Amino acid sequence: FVVLIPEATPAETRRLAARIRTALYAVQTPTGEISVSASVGAACSPDDGADARSLLHVADHRMYQDKFQQRELESLQLALED
Repeated sequence: FVVLIPEATPAETRRLAARIRTALYAVQTPTGEISVSASVGAACSPDDGADARSLLHVADHRMYQDKFQQRELESLQLALED
């Protein structure tokens, strides 16, 4: 999904991304709690692009970077547990 925040700064987008991850981490369902992870990519105009296509491209690229970093961190944590 896409979240549009008019006139947000990069710092504000990072805080929102952290809040989204935290909210999704422990989702309550009728049968109990489940753990959900999310990869987030953010882009801010005008630094990352001036039009929707450019902003979505940058955000998508950053989302995949985030996904890769999360997997690397999880792998490191598993290795440390062994």
